[in-house]
Amino acid sequence: MSLFQKMVVGGAAPEPVYTDDVFRAYTYPGIGGDAAHNIGVDLQNNGGAVWVKDRDAPFNNVIADSERGGQSTLASNTDVAELTNTDTVKTLTTTGFTLGERFSVNTLGDAYIAWVFRQSPRFFDIVPYTGNGNAGLQLAHNLKCEVGMLFTKRLDSAASWAVYHRSLGAAYAMLLDYANAKIGPSTSLWGNNSSAIPPTTNNFTVSNNATMNADGGLYVAYLFAHEPSTQGQIQCGSYTGDGASIGALNNLGWKPQYIMIKSVATGHWVVFDTARSTLMDDGLLTCNTEAAEVTGVWYVAFSDNGFQPLTSSVLVNANGVEYVYMAIREDNK
Repeated sequence: MSLFQKMVVGGAAPEPVYTDDVFRAYTYPGIGGDAAHNIGVDLQNNGGAVWVKDRDAPFNNVIADSERGGQSTLASNTDVAELTNTDTVKTLTTTGFTLGERFSVNTLGDAYIAWVFRQSPRFFDIVPYTGNGNAGLQLAHNLKCEVGMLFTKRLDSAASWAVYHRSLGAAYAMLLDYANAKIGPSTSLWGNNSSAIPPTTNNFTVSNNATMNADGGLYVAYLFAHEPSTQGQIQCGSYTGDGASIGALNNLGWKPQYIMIKSVATGHWVVFDTARSTLMDDGLLTCNTEAAEVTGVWYVAFSDNGFQPLTSSVLVNANGVEYVYMAIREDNK
């Protein structure tokens, strides 16, 4: 391991910096009963989140994390408050996670994908917090680098998922559970109602909007890094669609294994990964709907240096439309 790899997380401690240590796109078959999934990622000691989607049937996108406990789940496609189910995600373990028998995560015979994010500086962090109703609430995080994308979700009441993306800036937000266009410009999203305040390498700021900061409200924030260095595992950026059947290459400097894309105009949040399709990805899932996986259409191609659209679809490459994305690198051990 190079000196840079040892130091990249901000200290000399030998924390992992390889993608497989902090992320997995993991496919599995439903068995209809309790199941332990040992994937080699320690979510118990390091913390993290598991995001599960049934590929064959219209069920919720289920998210559990270590800060709230495995049996407390959220759904990215709804504004519903946190639910407690003992038969969904049961525990997060030192080697992965265990599931119960609930249809959304473990229907007998259905195919599933689990996207597993381990907490680690320069990759992913989870911040639970209680709102105070005051504009400009500042909250600490542990990314130790630029925040690429940020989700907040109220836990104790119905409220949409608010999304910050670095390419849009702090004057704008999007909603993870809707296909709506971006919201803004506004100072009452990520700011103090007088000015928009972008996240720093140590903290982020929310207004007194009830979606993200009602007095006494309980919330969780998921933060994804933007690390453009040659050793980085994740990048968050944007591109403008050209409407071509084979679009322009988005150069990341490495081959991705996971890409989330959203038009800043109206359009679904779509996800592609190499666990479900290897080179030219025809496995489309949406974060904001229950829909099963869409196959048979090539949407994006993964290359050694990045990704490019393979269609003029409004989902990924309409002419003149801006898109934001989050890309995660293939394992680089």
